[in-house]
Amino acid sequence: MSAALAEVRRYRPLGIFDVRDRYLEQQRGDGLAATVRGRVRFAVVTVVTPEGASRPAGWSLVTRPTLSGLAVFQRDMVEDRPPRVVHRLSPTATSVELRVSCSWFQTRDFTFRPGTGQRHQIDLEPAIDYPFAGIPARAGTVGPAMLRGAVRDDTGRGVAGAVVQVTEGGYRYSTGEDGAWVVTLMDDLPWTAGRLAVRVRVTPPPGYGPPPAGPSVAVTALRGATVSVPDIRLRLS
Repeated sequence: MSAALAEVRRYRPLGIFDVRDRYLEQQRGDGLAATVRGRVRFAVVTVVTPEGASRPAGWSLVTRPTLSGLAVFQRDMVEDRPPRVVHRLSPTATSVELRVSCSWFQTRDFTFRPGTGQRHQIDLEPAIDYPFAGIPARAGTVGPAMLRGAVRDDTGRGVAGAVVQVTEGGYRYSTGEDGAWVVTLMDDLPWTAGRLAVRVRVTPPPGYGPPPAGPSVAVTALRGATVSVPDIRLRLS
C-alpha cells in the first residue's frame, strides 16, 4: 500500500480531493502532479438527500491536508461567519455540489458522492492575478503567449459570468466582477514566424445579448509575449 493511500485510509473520509494547478502541470510537462499552493475553499452549494435538495448559504467543508497534498473531508461543514457553527453532513446525502476556490485561480463547480472512497481530481485554471512570471518555461521553449482583455457593458463596467474561449487556448475563462480575463497559448502550437492567428469568442451571461461587433474577434498572438485584446462590449438584452 502506498504511503498516500495509507494516510487517506486513516481518516475514514467522506471525500478526498486532489486539487491541481493545471497551468503549472502543462508548463512542466513532466507528468508530475502540481498541487495548488494556498488555502483551498470548498464552498457548499447544494446537498442532495432522499428527502430533497438543500442549499446552505455561506457553508464550507472542513478539510484536513495530508502530507501528499490531498484535502480530506470527514463529515463537518462550517458556517463562514461568526460564531462559525459546525454542521455534520447528513449520512443519507447522495451528492454534494461544491464551489472550489483558491487565490490565483478561477473558481470551479464540482459535484461528488460522499463516502465512495474515490479520490477526486479537481483541475484549477489560472485567474487574472496568477503569477505567470514566476513559472519558468520548459527547457528549449520561450514560454507561453498570453492574451489579456476585458468584457464590459455599454457603460464601461465589467461583466461577470461571461465565458471567454480562444481557439488554441489552453482553457476557458469565466470573468469576475471586473470583467477581466487572461488565456494562455502554449509554446508547442503551429506558430509561423512567432505569430499565430486565433479568434476570441465570448458567451454572454444571462441578461446580455451577443457582442454587437460579432460573436468572435480575430487576434494575432505573439509567441512568448502578452497581447492586449481590445475590450469586448456586451449589451443588456
